[in-house]
Amino acid sequence: MTKNTEPQDRAKNELPRFSYQSSLLMLLFLILAVTLVPLALKQVTSNYNWWTVILGGLLAGFGTVFSQYRLVLKKPLDKQFYLLVGAASLVCGFILFIFAFAGIIM
Repeated sequence: MTKNTEPQDRAKNELPRFSYQSSLLMLLFLILAVTLVPLALKQVTSNYNWWTVILGGLLAGFGTVFSQYRLVLKKPLDKQFYLLVGAASLVCGFILFIFAFAGIIM
C-alpha cells in the first residue's frame, strides 16, 4: 500500500535546485577565492596563506549562500542569511586552510 502525499509534503522533501544564474555566480566566487585572492595577496605581503584562508573563505561563503538564498529562494537578506554566510565561510575557510597549507593552491 502506497502512501499518498500532499503537494506541500513533497515540496518539503525536495532538495533545493540550482539555477544557471546561481551556479555561474557560485563558480565565479569560488574561482575568485581560489585564484585571484592568493595572487593579489602574494603581491601585497609575503605571508599570504592566512590572509588567503580568511578572505577567500569569506568570499566563497558569501557567494555560495547569496546565490542560493537570494537568487534561487528569493528571500530578503535577514539574520538567517548572515548566520548562513558565517557558517559557510567557516567551512570554506577550513577547506582553503587545508589546500593552502598542503601546497595545493599556492
